[in-house]
Amino acid sequence: MKRRAKKSGNGGASLDSLLDTMTNVVGILVIVLILTQLGVGDAVKRISESLPDITLDQLQLARQEADELRSLLEKLNEQKEEVEARATWDLATADMQRKELERLKRDLTELMEANVEIDKLRKEVEELRKRAKELEQKIAHGTKRIEQLKGMLAETPEPGPPPEAHVVTLPNPRPAPKGAEPIRFVCRGGRIALFDQKRFEELAVRAVKSSQGRVTRSGKTVAIDCSRLLTYLQRRKIGDPRFQMTVKVIRGVPQLVPQMRENAGDTLERLVRGNSQFEGFLRNADSQKNYIKFLVWSDSFDVYLLARQIASRRRFAAGWVPYDKGAEWRIKFPFAVTCS
Repeated sequence: MKRRAKKSGNGGASLDSLLDTMTNVVGILVIVLILTQLGVGDAVKRISESLPDITLDQLQLARQEADELRSLLEKLNEQKEEVEARATWDLATADMQRKELERLKRDLTELMEANVEIDKLRKEVEELRKRAKELEQKIAHGTKRIEQLKGMLAETPEPGPPPEAHVVTLPNPRPAPKGAEPIRFVCRGGRIALFDQKRFEELAVRAVKSSQGRVTRSGKTVAIDCSRLLTYLQRRKIGDPRFQMTVKVIRGVPQLVPQMRENAGDTLERLVRGNSQFEGFLRNADSQKNYIKFLVWSDSFDVYLLARQIASRRRFAAGWVPYDKGAEWRIKFPFAVTCS
């Protein structure tokens, strides 16, 4: 540019410089704008040349795809809400199921404990049933016995005046025939059994001889080893079919203690039926040569009464020796004996 002529004075010089500077800046901006326009045009041209040619059909297809994508997006949004709601429901259901599981576990534990109690109660019930059955059997047995006793009472003649009644009902001993031998019957434990004392004494003598290596005598008294005799009797179970022999030492003197074997002899029921061993023994005995000696324990008095009636019908004289229920029955050895 052509410079302007300088004017005189300092104020004019400053204004000229400012105008020159502004002119230069404007010129530079114009140049930059021109260059920028040229660059943008080239860029647009290059981009246009690089893009493929798009037809109307392709544009329409692109619009359809955009619509489909928009519709799919809406469906996904709806499904998202549904999934979120279902997830919330599933969480609530899972929590309910967890609580239900815990409750079932508690119920199972209580049920198992209850089963244990049920087993215990079942055992107690079975035990009570057994006891009830035993009581029923005892009651039935007692009822049957009562009926039998009622029958016996019905057959008993009417008692006379009181003095005669004492003679009829009390088991007082009757005089035995002169020279008659006793036949002993033991009434004990609800049974009656023949006791052959002579046979028992013979067995006792044999047991002493078999159990002792040797014996010592002091006059007529025989000294024996009582412990060896006791061991021998316990091991061999010496006795007859109705009584087993045991020994008890009283103040250094051994004594025989007969023990009635289980199921020996007859019961009251068998006496009532009339097919008892007792009646069989009486049939084989002679009422003129023998008399009956009853050894009666208090727990078998009813058996004794019926046996006494049977003996009376067969014309046997009879006597009796009473014992308390727990009384011990002892017999002396047939010879003088003492423990060494």
